[in-house]
Amino acid sequence: MRMVFKEIKTKRTKKGICKKCGKGYQLSKTFMQTLNPYNRDGNGNVKTLKQILIEIEREANEWDKLPITKHTCKLGGG
Repeated sequence: MRMVFKEIKTKRTKKGICKKCGKGYQLSKTFMQTLNPYNRDGNGNVKTLKQILIEIEREANEWDKLPITKHTCKLGGG
């Protein structure tokens, strides 16, 4: 028997311009958790939709603050 749980997700994209070649680049990441009876908080309680939304937004906001460290550049940028 296969069980399918609802995915709660948000996607973020960072954009920038390479200082060496001047080419634009971007990096995307999806943050996701599932709403299921096995996804529990620190107290052992099943996470609610609201808790999951808060957690993935917090994680995405932290990722937004980090600089892009590597990208593809013909001149060795990144």
